[in-house]
Amino acid sequence: MVTRTQKASGGKRKSPPENDKSLTRRREYEFVHIAPLKAWLGVVFPCKVADPVRQFCAMVALCGCDFARNLPRLGPRSLWKLLHRLQNVDLCNPTHALCGISVAYHDMFVNRNAMPACMTNSVEWFQEASEETALALYDELALKIDNDQRISQRTKQQLWPAATSRAHALNAMWTMCYWTLLEHAPDPLAHEFGYVRDAKGRTSFTAELACI
Repeated sequence: MVTRTQKASGGKRKSPPENDKSLTRRREYEFVHIAPLKAWLGVVFPCKVADPVRQFCAMVALCGCDFARNLPRLGPRSLWKLLHRLQNVDLCNPTHALCGISVAYHDMFVNRNAMPACMTNSVEWFQEASEETALALYDELALKIDNDQRISQRTKQQLWPAATSRAHALNAMWTMCYWTLLEHAPDPLAHEFGYVRDAKGRTSFTAELACI
């Protein structure tokens, strides 16, 4: 919706001449009809382990927002194309999210339309996957990318190590807590959510967390 309002000039308002655009300003408003969007997500967003709306919000957080960085070389459009391969992954779970990031990078740089060799695309596999397993799979993927001569050095330098991607997954988990609980969300610095306080007392993203 776009509105045109007359600028305040003091005294009695007069209608500006039709060709005098300097006396008018435009304001644009965007409205999102949530109910149809929720129904649409239930149809197009396959997920066997979480509510589709919650899964969609977790994907938004992983792709970057005020509380989480953008994934290097991996935007929302690329991640959206992998919906069918992520339907067994709970993106609100940081271990699952780290596995999901590995799936996406594997599809992008190693073997399109295929899962990583040591990963089974099933609800049971992801439920049993430990953080140690997720980190090991990510490290193995990073090594394959680093050894691939077809991938530019600049791209290799942009990709995060496992510890940073794990911290990012924890950022996304806290973001979901905040979006769900608002002022009742846990303190991002009270637990291991991938945030640190800098020398000036500001909360910022940690480069990495100590891995298990």
